[in-house]
Amino acid sequence: MSASSAHAAPPPLDLGGGRQIAMVEVAAGTFAQGSAPDEPGHAADEGRRDVTLTRTYWISRAPVSAGQFRAFATDAGYVTEAEKGTSGGFGWDGTKLVQDKRYNWRSPGFPQTDDDPVVIVTFGDAQAFAGWVARKTGLAVRLPTEAEWERAARGGSRGRFFWGNDETQAEANAWFAKNAGAGTHPSGSKPQNDLGLVDAAGNVWQWCLDFHGPISGASATDPFQGTGVTWEHSDKPRRVLKGGSWLTNDRWKVRPAARNRATEGSRNSDFGFRIVAFPKGTTDPLGPAMSSPALAPSRSSGSSGSGSGSPTARATPPCSGAARSDASAPSASSPRSSSRFARSSGRPRAARPAALGRAGPQGRRRLLARRPHRRRAERRELQRAHHVGHARRPRRRLARPAGHLRLHRRAPHRRSHHRHARRRRRLCPASRARRPERELLEPARLAPPPSPRRHVGQLWLIELAQRVLAPLS
Repeated sequence: MSASSAHAAPPPLDLGGGRQIAMVEVAAGTFAQGSAPDEPGHAADEGRRDVTLTRTYWISRAPVSAGQFRAFATDAGYVTEAEKGTSGGFGWDGTKLVQDKRYNWRSPGFPQTDDDPVVIVTFGDAQAFAGWVARKTGLAVRLPTEAEWERAARGGSRGRFFWGNDETQAEANAWFAKNAGAGTHPSGSKPQNDLGLVDAAGNVWQWCLDFHGPISGASATDPFQGTGVTWEHSDKPRRVLKGGSWLTNDRWKVRPAARNRATEGSRNSDFGFRIVAFPKGTTDPLGPAMSSPALAPSRSSGSSGSGSGSPTARATPPCSGAARSDASAPSASSPRSSSRFARSSGRPRAARPAALGRAGPQGRRRLLARRPHRRRAERRELQRAHHVGHARRPRRRLARPAGHLRLHRRAPHRRSHHRHARRRRRLCPASRARRPERELLEPARLAPPPSPRRHVGQLWLIELAQRVLAPLS
């Protein structure tokens, strides 16, 4: 894909209040993603493959700036995750990144202008900004996939860097630890690539839509890693970041193929993002649900603020299997979630056996009253399901006389009454707790009265002894 065929000047996205986002058009086509195993700086997760992008898309010329993000926060009343809770973000204290409540996108620990890339924004904050721009412009807007970001950052170059293979030119083309100092720099202060993108290497790491995972060598069309995976000793799924930053020490990390990863709730002072948009009449290859993420609600508290934790309220698109399973769960207004089918404790009910589901109240009682030919575990499952099916409202704990057996209010058949009474006493903790009380109040059960026959035998022996001893006296 040649640079001349991809380069165009689409109209900027109007944010209102005099703020705009300049965009660059990237034509559909095929390019080589990743790096070869013998390339200097190659990492194990940088698989080499041919990628075909089937849609023409627009990508922001520079990372979203602090001024553009301020317009969003003011207009939408948005509060970032670093501003919530008590932990804050990871800011620069002069020597290293430190997490503190005073660090957020407004004060990252170093001075910024409105043209500097916004930092200390989480994946959810970036998604919220993209959703806001989508409503402002009426276009399909989202974060770029890793393939879309790398295609635009390369700008048609097949070398290690967007300017070629000369590593010594890194200081002249990118901001990283060798020349950046302590903090970001205004976007556009380094040369642009062949497509017109600035900060395609260095300044800030930029969020991508994909989850981090290994890249196979097979060719792909519009690739997107939408399912979270744990890989390379990672304890939880993480998103991909690209580009390198002002804290990056090594030159090879500003290559387009280089990858970074972080949890969605990470908020560092070298994390920023770009957005992509699709022209009117062009559909998003990932589907409409991905290109207009919902605005995450702004709250004054809620997130714990840890750099590795997940945000409390996050506008994550339904890309993973977990999100789809949550969406398919019954709502609070569905019949399955009503109190008729829920335990009184509020926990979700267990699945009832099919036999109890088909039987009515009388049939369920008959099933519970069968002879104990079933296994113990199965009988207890039927018992629990019977409780669930009739727990229409929480039971009221009333004072009951001592010796009362906590039987089910729908008693089973009479011939199995005592067997179920013993089962209730065994399964009901409250009944076991009252058992000593019954024994104290009813001592007759412990020491039954002597039999009358015993008294008759004793009187006969006494009378016989008197007759034998009478002549001797």
